[in-house]
Formats: sequence, C-alpha cells, structure tokens
Amino acid sequence: MINPKITAYALALLLCQGIGFVQAQEVEALQILPEKPQANDTVFIRLNQAESIFPNTVQELYVNFSTSNYYELPSKMRMTKNGSFWEAKFKMPPYGNFSSFTIADAQNNYIQRPSDTSHYEIFVYEKGVLKEGNYLGKGYSMGLQNKKAPNVEALQQHYFEKELAQFPNNYEARLRVLNYQMKQAQNGRSKEIARKKALQVIEKRFRSNPTVDGNLNKVTMGFLIIGENQKVDSIRNVVIKEFPYSKLGLSYTFNKLFQNQDKQLVMDSIQVLSRHKNESNSEAFSAVDAYLFTHYIQTKNTPQAAQLFSRILEKKANPYTWRTYSDYVRLMLDHDVLLDSAKVLNQLILDNIQQYPVSLVRYFPETGYLVAHDDLRQEKIDKVKLEQLAVSGLIDYKTGNKEAAWKVFDAVIDGLTTKDLLTEIAALYSAHDKWSEATKALRIAYTIAPYDEVVQAALRSSLMKQGKTTAEVQDYIVALDQEWKSVYFKNLDSKVLKKDFLSDITIVDMNNKPLTRKDLAGKVVVMDLWATWCKPCLASFPYVQKVYEKYKNDPQVLFIILNTGSGNTLADAQKWATENQRYTFPVFYNQDKKFNSKLEVTTIPTTFVLSPSGQIIFKKVGSEGEKILQDLDAMIDYTKRKF
Repeated sequence: MINPKITAYALALLLCQGIGFVQAQEVEALQILPEKPQANDTVFIRLNQAESIFPNTVQELYVNFSTSNYYELPSKMRMTKNGSFWEAKFKMPPYGNFSSFTIADAQNNYIQRPSDTSHYEIFVYEKGVLKEGNYLGKGYSMGLQNKKAPNVEALQQHYFEKELAQFPNNYEARLRVLNYQMKQAQNGRSKEIARKKALQVIEKRFRSNPTVDGNLNKVTMGFLIIGENQKVDSIRNVVIKEFPYSKLGLSYTFNKLFQNQDKQLVMDSIQVLSRHKNESNSEAFSAVDAYLFTHYIQTKNTPQAAQLFSRILEKKANPYTWRTYSDYVRLMLDHDVLLDSAKVLNQLILDNIQQYPVSLVRYFPETGYLVAHDDLRQEKIDKVKLEQLAVSGLIDYKTGNKEAAWKVFDAVIDGLTTKDLLTEIAALYSAHDKWSEATKALRIAYTIAPYDEVVQAALRSSLMKQGKTTAEVQDYIVALDQEWKSVYFKNLDSKVLKKDFLSDITIVDMNNKPLTRKDLAGKVVVMDLWATWCKPCLASFPYVQKVYEKYKNDPQVLFIILNTGSGNTLADAQKWATENQRYTFPVFYNQDKKFNSKLEVTTIPTTFVLSPSGQIIFKKVGSEGEKILQDLDAMIDYTKRKF
C-alpha cells in the first residue's frame, strides 16, 4: 500500500461567532532534523502518526534505506514511538552524503513514501553548503526510487550534470555524463568524440598520482564506467612498465608473478626483484613473505618456514588479518608443519575474535577500513570462535594430546556449522572406534549438507558400525531429512509471498515450442532466471542440477530454467544448451522484453517457486553456492505440502 502524501493540511475552521477564521496550518507527515545535517550530527527522522498511512494496530515501523553510503549503520533502522510521533535517530558518518529511504511496517504491508515515483531523501552539508557527491548519489538512486520510469537514465544524467555544475572537478560525475553522451550519440563520430574526452579525463586522473593505489582504484573505476573493462589490466601494466619498483608497481608484478606455475621461475624472479627493496616499497614485499611461507609449508621445508614465521605476522592488524592468520593455521595443520606456531597463531585469533571479518569490509584511502553493519554479527563471531576452538582441538590431536582434543570436540561439536570441520572430527572419532561421537558429528554435517555424498556415505557407515540394519539406517536418514526441513519450514513461513504470477507468458523451449500457462497449472514450478553472460547464474547450475535430479520424476514439479532474453537471443540460449548437455534440466527462452520489469527482477539469478494455482510463493535472489541445494529443496517441498 503506497501513500503519495508528503504533507497534509488541517481543515480551515470557520468560526460562526463573527470572529473570523483560523487559517489552515500545514502539518508535515515527515521531518528530518537538522534541516542541513553535517558529518557527526545526530539526525532525527520523525513521522507524524496522524499524517501517516499506518493504522494504530501497527506495532513496529522501520526506516528502510534504499540508497546510502552509511556503511556502518543498518540499512533497516527500527523506529520508536514517542508520543504522537515515530522516531529514528542516527549519527551521520563523517564520510556520509546523500541517502534515500522509505518507511514501512515489519512485513512491508504498508510502505510510506512521498509519491509513487520518489523516496524520502537526506542531503548532507558541510559548513551549511551542500557537500560534494550528494547529487551524484541522488542520480544513482533514481533506478531504485522510480524503478518503472522509462526515462530513468535521463533522470540520472540530470543529477550527474547538476553535480558537475556545482563541482566541476567531480571525476565520477564527469565520466557518467560523458558515458551517457556516448550512449546517446547519433553516429560513430559523436560517440568517438565523447569516448576520447572520457579517456582524457581518466588519463589525467592517472597521471595525477600514478603510483598511489587509491588513485588507481579511481582510474579502474573510470574504465568500468565507460564500459572498457579490458583496460583495467592494461593500466596496471603501464604502472609495472613505467614505475616498476614503486610499491604499487611491485604489488602488481607480484600478483601476476605468483600465478605462474613454474615455481623455480617465481623464486628466481623474487631474488632479482628483492635487490630493489627500499624503505618506500618495502610494504609490497609482505606479499613475497606470504608466498614464500606458503611455499615452504607446502614443501615441508620447516627451517625456512620457521625463519619466515615472524615476518608473516602483520605489523598493522586490519579486519582481514585474522582471516589470513586462520588460513595459515589451516595450512600448517594440513601439512603437519610448525604445529606449535600454529597453536600460537590460533590463540592470537581467538584473543582478537571480535575483530574477525564476518561482515562485509570496505576499504577507502580516505576512511580506512569500514565494517558494514550486520545484525547477526555477534552470532557469526560466536560461530567462528567455535570453529577456531575446534581447530585448536585438531592441533592438540596432531601434537599427541588426544585427551585434550576429545574435550575440545565434545565442548564445541553442537555449535559447529562447517561441514568439512565436522567430517574431519568424525574421521578422528571413527579412527578410535568412537562411533557414537562420530555419528553425532556426521548427523550435524548431514543437516548442513544433506546432498553431500561423502557425508551420506560416512554417516551410513557409522550407523552400521553401531549395529543398525540397512532398513534402520534408511529410516534414520528419512527422519533426519524431515528434521532439517522442519527448521527450514519455520523460516520459510515468513518468506511466503502469495503474489499472482503473470497471466500471459511468451516462453519457448529450445525447439521454439511455446510454453503456456496451461502447462504450469497444477504443478509446483521452479523458474530459474539466467543469461549466458551471468557468471553467478552459471556457477549455480551444478546445484540446480542436483535438485532437479531429485524431483525430475515427480509429476507435481516442473523446472523452467529460463533464459531471460536480456542480452541474449534464442540462438544464444540454444548454443549454450547444445554445448552444456551435462545439465539435463529443461532450458527455455523468454520472448517478453518487459518480463523482468513485470516481475520486479533487477538481479539474476532470481528463482521463483510457484504454487499449483499459479501464485508466486517464493522469490530467491542471487546465488549462494552449495546452500542453494537445501534452500531450493525446502522451498519445493514446502510449496508441495502447503499449497
């Protein structure tokens, strides 16, 4: 339910006693205070309940930021009731600028915004003057504020040009404007003129500070803006050629060098490049230490690895440090090298576990590392802590302290959520005929990865070792499937959409035979949207295939792996299907150019699960690797049972 109101007006009260009348007073539905917020200000968003669309029965309201660069703040901010107002407040980050938002109840049944084509907006100021980047941010927000606008790109350009008028040196805005000119060019000559201007802007930026990585990030972003992605590697090669012994030049050189499979060539090259090490570029050589340490661990050259151990400890810790250390611990453990050092390093991780990067981390030269807000951050930290404790148990086991290892495993096993770690621990239990403990670990691993054939086989074997018959093992597995699905079902209850699907579709199979709504009727439909250029889509297909194999003989379930037609022709889809016959799921092609917009699809892969009556029950956006297996399986089974 959308309310187009921004403000409401009190009715004029006509006084009959001849005293005259009271003029109507404007009552604002929404206030943003201060009117010109600046960095570090406390910003208040206040909604007048009487002027809102929300009934009094609504108990929770949220500010939902559709666009913002407030990385450390939640994108969904809960409001509190304060008399006749709902209120949210936050501290404006020092780097913050333009943001847009709507206000909604917890279920998004009611969504308040100024109009059908706009969201509420916050502009940020500096000493009372609009801060650079605000109109740029507004331009980017247009696609979200008004998704259905046919002229959204022109709207964006309006604000990019406005940014440029106010801040003529804004690099990003200038490139956005030039890129639009390239797209709108009526002929090749006009397009080339705009392109050359854009390349000159990028070249000027590059030459302003060619060996500073923050500046090079802007340069590569520029190439991406104008669609010349291939030049990203080229500009790095320019840095290598013109500034070979700068910190940045060496960093690029090492990144390329370490991909070479000829280890001797790499080692010889490192020796030559090390002669050019100096105070200004020494930081780049930390990558060399990491490479050599890894190499010596893998080749079990303990003396050389031990010599490097102190050098791989980072002088300045950042959020990624702890993940790097975790990788080193795992490396030493897997190769049975420097286990005492591994234990020290693992303890260092545990001592700093609150810094572990479980949330998205962004880095900007101007701000340093910014850790994104995550409501589940502490829960994720606790899980990582249990994993690192389990690793300490593995180290205990390998160093001969088995009793300590069993105690650690017993303490952490119930909270572990990593399949590989659980199967590793189960294997150690099995090696000592601890079948009950092994089964417990494998049972948990199975609930995490029920499609994993190794886990299935190990669990069945462990159950057989405990004296269960083949039939009892099968019953156990069936019950376990229902157990993990029941947990999923509780979460899925809140994700049910029950929205009508399209009444008309123009979809064809790879033989150009139409698929009709009648073909979908009475079936649970899994419609997976993809394109040949979409790498996440293609990466998800091995998992989609496994779920398809489980349901392919089920007459109640229909899979439609649908090429969206976005950037693809039917011939593209047919060519892909011919070249990828290892996938046996049915491939289709969409012929309706407005299909995605009708279904509000802005990202692929997107998967819809439809009920037999033709309603959209679930909409799943993005690809999460192996997790697709359980997610999709549970959604199909849920829809079969409840619809």
